[in-house]
Amino acid sequence: MAARRELLRQLAAMDIAERAAQIERNTQHNLAIPSAWLPDEILAMIFKAGMRPQGHSRHFGALVSHVAHRWREVALATTELWTSIRCIVDGGTGWGEAKSERDLYYQGKEYERSVEMARERAAVFLSRTGLAPVDIWVEGIGEFSAEFLQLMSDHMEHCRELHIRNVSHLGGGLLELLKCISSTPTPLMRSIDLEVPFDTDHEGVLPEPLFPFGAPRLATVKLHSLNLRTMHLYLPTGSSVTALRLTNISIGHDHGQGYDSFRDGLMALHSLSHLEIKPRYFGAAPSRLPVVLPALHFLQTDISAGRGIFGQVVGCIEAASLVALSLIMWDGYHEFDDGLIPGGLEFHFPLLQHLDLENVVIDATDLEVLAQRFPHIKRLTCQLDNTSRLKDIGRAIDRILLGPGANKEDEGGDSNGGRRWGNLQSIAVPTQTAFEPSGLQELILKMHAGILQGPDAGKETEGGDSNGGRRWGNLQSIAVSTSQPAFNPSRLQEMILKLQGAGHPIRKLMLPKPSIAQMGAEDTAKLRSIVELEDFSVDWPTPFGCAETELEERTGCTYR
Repeated sequence: MAARRELLRQLAAMDIAERAAQIERNTQHNLAIPSAWLPDEILAMIFKAGMRPQGHSRHFGALVSHVAHRWREVALATTELWTSIRCIVDGGTGWGEAKSERDLYYQGKEYERSVEMARERAAVFLSRTGLAPVDIWVEGIGEFSAEFLQLMSDHMEHCRELHIRNVSHLGGGLLELLKCISSTPTPLMRSIDLEVPFDTDHEGVLPEPLFPFGAPRLATVKLHSLNLRTMHLYLPTGSSVTALRLTNISIGHDHGQGYDSFRDGLMALHSLSHLEIKPRYFGAAPSRLPVVLPALHFLQTDISAGRGIFGQVVGCIEAASLVALSLIMWDGYHEFDDGLIPGGLEFHFPLLQHLDLENVVIDATDLEVLAQRFPHIKRLTCQLDNTSRLKDIGRAIDRILLGPGANKEDEGGDSNGGRRWGNLQSIAVPTQTAFEPSGLQELILKMHAGILQGPDAGKETEGGDSNGGRRWGNLQSIAVSTSQPAFNPSRLQEMILKLQGAGHPIRKLMLPKPSIAQMGAEDTAKLRSIVELEDFSVDWPTPFGCAETELEERTGCTYR
């Protein structure tokens, strides 16, 4: 009997020890958490769903692979977690300013270590991707080992996006990388972002086409600092490119060769529907042959280098299908700066309906020129990037509605009673930073007051205004945004009712999601009873990526 009790005691002790060991094991291997009992397939699906947007500093695959042994096994077997390959070294192809030779030495060593770590990390990630489509970023590196270039070449056939920025041409690094790309077919390539240093001998850097085997799926291309005489080398023949961005380019400074290459390169893109241009110099003569782009729908011009560039760029393009024109204006004027649009310059956009003014700082003369050259605009967008420009938008609204005499600094009268863009149906003011809540509300009220008031209200004037003298008699939609919204629902309701009572067909008011949420259910219901209330959105296309994601999170606005 005693022996039996001793045996039972030992068995109980063993059970306790086993449970303790199991608990310790579960703790060490994270088996006590609920996800421990999930099948590997479900855990892999969760990992893929948890991947952060492109551009985030933390790599999600690397993060989850260091949580537990099982998580690591699942993560390493999930190829989609490793397809974002970022071989990036901050600081570019140099490493900041050195105060002494000693500082320069250690900075150089630190840079070399960073480059080596970036290359090793990229190589490890590439080895885990299998045949899954990959997106590759290479930035801030000047030299590449033969092993790394071979690894890159092995994965070009399933490369989906390729970004090469700030890669030094010294030592042949850029040339070797471009040769690596051109040596292999790229059947899955859909996007490329390439910066070629402008001060290099481009014809020596890339002596033959970048895509000799073609790139049938290539849709978006970004080329920075390109010598336009070699533009054709970077675009595949029979290209399916629909969106092209050219930045920091010089056109017309080489006796016309650059302009001719610019024209020929663009006209070879038969499917091109979206074009963005940011020249640092544009000197093409108006007498040159035009750039005919029959499929182009969206055109954006950045004139940071001078206002006169706008007329030169836009004036040389013929786009029968163009519906939207975006102008990124610079925030200051030189005394030697040309006018926005030279006299006598003609435009060939018969279907243009949407004018987008970004970072707008506009005077009465510019506004008058835009209104005269593009009189049939139905949609007007004025985008802001800082608080100082809110007053500029206010002045622009005054000038649109009331004419040059609306502000003290404007001289002269307005023979049309201030009614510019009589066909306007929608006006939007998206912002990218926080404004005082009262500022944008007053902007709405300014538009409201200017639309209703005027010396010739209620009259029909020359020029075909059939709306009884009402300014913007076809206006149907008003949209504003800010990252710190707070609107007075009662004043907004009063404004809408007055506009509707005066005969304006206002039917839609677009505000950021936080603004609508702050109003409360009762106020929201009242507004919805008289007008469609929608979340603010900007439908300007963004084919070059999701740069707007952070802006959407900050402002509550949607870019689609």
